[in-house]
Amino acid sequence: METSELKEKLIARIEGISDKNLLSDMLKFFETTSTPDELYEFSEEEFQAITIAREQIKNGEYHTPSEIDEEVKKWLKE
Repeated sequence: METSELKEKLIARIEGISDKNLLSDMLKFFETTSTPDELYEFSEEEFQAITIAREQIKNGEYHTPSEIDEEVKKWLKE
């Protein structure tokens, strides 16, 4: 599907929406989404959190999705 067709379909769908909250959420999404020309700049806190997380991964300090699933199942049984 061509870009112009995608835009037309999106516009048609948006025009059919009457839910003000949904439209507001969609606008927020578009306003916060970067275009290919824009790069998100991390704050110092975000950068530090990423650095720490990378170190934890390197050190094997993480859980697999299946491990998390098992933990959740245990919590739900309590």
